[in-house]
Amino acid sequence: GDPSVTAATQTEVPSKQVKPTKPPQTNQTINNGSSGSLPQPVAEGDPFCQCLHPPCTPLTHPQPEDLRHDPQQNIPGAPGFAPIAGNVPGPGGVAPSNFLEIDGHTESNHDTPLTLACAGGHEDLVQLLINRGANIEHRDKKGFTPLILAATAGHVGAVQILLEANADIEAQSERTKDTPLSLACSGGRLEVVELLLERTANKEHRNVSDYTPLSLAASGGYVNIIKLLLNHGAEINSRTGSKLGISPLMLAAMNGHTQAVQMLLDMGADINAQIETNRNTALTLACFQGRHEVVSLLVDRKANVEHRAKTGLTPLMEAASGGYAEVGRVLLDKGADPNAAPVPSSRDTALTIAADKGHYRFCELVLSRGAQVEVRNKKGNTPLWLACNGGHLDVVNLLVCKGADVNAADNRNVIPLMAAFRKGHVQVVRWLAKEVSQFPSDAECMRYIATISDKELLKRSHQCMECIVQAKDRQAQEANKYASELLEELDMEK
Repeated sequence: GDPSVTAATQTEVPSKQVKPTKPPQTNQTINNGSSGSLPQPVAEGDPFCQCLHPPCTPLTHPQPEDLRHDPQQNIPGAPGFAPIAGNVPGPGGVAPSNFLEIDGHTESNHDTPLTLACAGGHEDLVQLLINRGANIEHRDKKGFTPLILAATAGHVGAVQILLEANADIEAQSERTKDTPLSLACSGGRLEVVELLLERTANKEHRNVSDYTPLSLAASGGYVNIIKLLLNHGAEINSRTGSKLGISPLMLAAMNGHTQAVQMLLDMGADINAQIETNRNTALTLACFQGRHEVVSLLVDRKANVEHRAKTGLTPLMEAASGGYAEVGRVLLDKGADPNAAPVPSSRDTALTIAADKGHYRFCELVLSRGAQVEVRNKKGNTPLWLACNGGHLDVVNLLVCKGADVNAADNRNVIPLMAAFRKGHVQVVRWLAKEVSQFPSDAECMRYIATISDKELLKRSHQCMECIVQAKDRQAQEANKYASELLEELDMEK
């Protein structure tokens, strides 16, 4: 039941934004490093052609021709890139614009033409830039290489081109230490994962959160990637941390990926493995997150339905904490005990936990399965007392209908009515005042009101006291009426 255990990884999504800078003052065109819609090509050998090479000749002009530029159009070029120094005079004494630095980068994110082409999946442009000597290991501000960017976005063609150019397959992002394979698994990029595994990418690499590629795929519920990794020999019961941490099965279970859970179980995952620090299992984590389909699968596969995590909560108690009635129904159908021994530290049961948090449907469920209504936790609070203290009128009504004692005080001798009064729960006080036989004294109420500094709570407390006074007056009138009728009957007998 430890909410600190999550499936969230610290993987990053690379930024593709380019912050514009002031364009160069020129009437000529600069190659903008994009494979989008470009102007028509110019004649071979034109000294104004602004390609990524010296002035064009029939031998050096790049192919395909759709990467050529029209010098007659006044296109300022890619914002944020700085041209190489040194103009070459052109016809009529007009100085053409400078050639683009092939590894020039933006100021905002250090994007180069190659990183942008890889992030966008523009394969022809990626190949052209690599042929022209672009740095295939350049890192943007987040430490992403072109291969990391292409793998993250799922551009398998760009990934293949980079790998054939001997890009580092194990390059790691600077902050999260994710590799191309890690990020492809995290994003569900099946074709990229398949290609990287064929190129013997490290399938047991661990990022800064200590997640392996299999852990990341399990967390996302990518069944085909999970199967692919396992078929390539990935460790199915890998655990995070120096101590035994969370497993791929636990990650899939807590995130509600039923098919992934089934795949992992079929391939031999340990169903009752525990996190060493908190003793959570796949079942307790699934219950805590309310994953009823996963819970049903796990208990069908003989997960321990009464296992207790370090908190002392059973799976049913974990479900009670979140109010997950469907999970509770599955557990109870599979033999969970609604009256299991309470949590050792707090003496809470599934019913006290649910009543305290106002989970009506869960309270209704466990009561229908025989949960004891008069249990008490370590502080002597009954389920009704806790519901009153929390202001949960529907749960209060339910418990009273099931026979809860409306006058049951806690260890400090505070009755449910007084608990509701202290929290300013006007509706609960008004309803409960009609049911109780014991009332706090006016002096006791006034002493507590005198300690309140919050204006809104003070207002509600006065309303509560008014309800109590009216109820006491009604009770006194009814008592007097009953006494008068009794005396009349005695007089008649005489």
